[in-house]
Amino acid sequence: MNHAVTISSPAKINLHLEIGPRLPNGYHLLRSVFQMIDLCDTLEVTLLPSSQGFSFVCSEYEIPEQNTLRSSWKAFLAASNMDFGCSVKLEKHIPPQSGLGGGSSDAAALLYSLNMLAGKPLDVSRLAAVGAAVGSDVPFFFSSSAAVAEGTGDVLHPAAPADSFTALVVKPSFGISTAWAYQQLDGSRKDPSDHQFELSREYCLHACAQEHPSSWRFFNSFEPMARSAWPEYTEIFSTLKEYGACFSALSGSGSAVTGLFSEPADARRCLKVLNDRLYWVKLVKILANSPFAVYNTY
Repeated sequence: MNHAVTISSPAKINLHLEIGPRLPNGYHLLRSVFQMIDLCDTLEVTLLPSSQGFSFVCSEYEIPEQNTLRSSWKAFLAASNMDFGCSVKLEKHIPPQSGLGGGSSDAAALLYSLNMLAGKPLDVSRLAAVGAAVGSDVPFFFSSSAAVAEGTGDVLHPAAPADSFTALVVKPSFGISTAWAYQQLDGSRKDPSDHQFELSREYCLHACAQEHPSSWRFFNSFEPMARSAWPEYTEIFSTLKEYGACFSALSGSGSAVTGLFSEPADARRCLKVLNDRLYWVKLVKILANSPFAVYNTY
């Protein structure tokens, strides 16, 4: 049995994110279009004797001691009825508090890695269920590269990927706390527990498969608050539009913004302009297939 593996974990963008009613447990229903991109973290995972427990190192960012990786390790042991330690070296390229799903993707990658190293005691559907207990976005990374998400993010319907377009991901100098974003959104609504969805699942699936991004009715429920709180968004969105983006939207609860381009040359020109203005900006490929499929031999 192998004792170590290196795996990449892709970021996701939200092409659409509509936050629905708040549930009695404090969570919210949502309807979203998730799309994987090739901006990836890298995890080196090593199995250890159970007496050594869990260890974790990340040189790029300060990650809290209690994090989704530790939670994933504990959840895997409970679900598989196994007992071993684990070390994780995380090379982080997906910035925290960006709305790009880095923590959830890392959790999914660790679950995949532990399952492989332990002899695959769990099938993919069980891994997704274990992941859902760690974070509501985690199951997506076990699915197709694009999906319409419902429930709290754990009910997934495969969608057509937008892989014929080039994307820029732009992040201002600040991050946005998910808790803050939901607090602001709930405070702006007369009754947070009684909010109806504007776009149907059927429309989201149809738009992904049949409509050009310039015709999409997609939006992000958090975007008006982010634009109001931080003037940088005016410059980011206007620059993306000026240089030819056919669609742009805040990803997740922020702070990153995604712009889609029909012409890669336009995206490269926009990249240079935003770089010169000192934004964190990446030219990324939209994935047609989940990279986890490489490891999926179940």
